[in-house]
Amino acid sequence: MEDYLKEIDSHIVLRAKQCAFSVYMEWEDLAQDLRLRIIENFNSFDKDKSSFRTWASTVMDNYIKNLYKKKDINNETISLDSLKEKGFDI
Repeated sequence: MEDYLKEIDSHIVLRAKQCAFSVYMEWEDLAQDLRLRIIENFNSFDKDKSSFRTWASTVMDNYIKNLYKKKDINNETISLDSLKEKGFDI
């Protein structure tokens, strides 16, 4: 399991950095959540169906889509001041 995570850690970090701002999270927190989600779902990985990276990307994408749904990102306007108050470096 650790070898698999090491293999895709840079991919996890990249996805977290790309999406964290949109879901109002620090990228480090989102990256950790993504790692945990991959670990929790590892038993559903089937190397005969896909590569680990493809499977993990699907797990991450689904998790991020669920965050968007929970935060209702698509219908919300974000003020820069509110993000600064939450600690984002803008």
